[in-house]
Amino acid sequence: MANSGGPSSPALGPFEPTDHELRISARIVFHIATQPRLGSKEPAPETLTQAGIALATKATQAAVAHALRRLIHGGLVKAERRHVHGRGQQVYAYQLTEDGESLASHIRTSMAMLAASQGAE
Repeated sequence: MANSGGPSSPALGPFEPTDHELRISARIVFHIATQPRLGSKEPAPETLTQAGIALATKATQAAVAHALRRLIHGGLVKAERRHVHGRGQQVYAYQLTEDGESLASHIRTSMAMLAASQGAE
């Protein structure tokens, strides 16, 4: 992603990324960034599992799994087995690393700039 050079982390308001505006990996980072941060032993919400991320990003679970592997390898996302509300066994829940949080801030800035430019047209 190109550096926008704009202010960091402005509020997005009602504008949300769609399939055409962000690649799946960026949509995943954006989604995880909007979810609550988990304490060390806290159960994870479904929205931080592969299935929940796939639903939120409108992508297949296979595509999400592939993108998550790349994001983990790149040091942007971390996976941890957690209990999930409504599930009997632990599954992987995904959270952003410090570098992932930085990328999420950049995505928010880029999306806000895009929304502002679309509103000015």
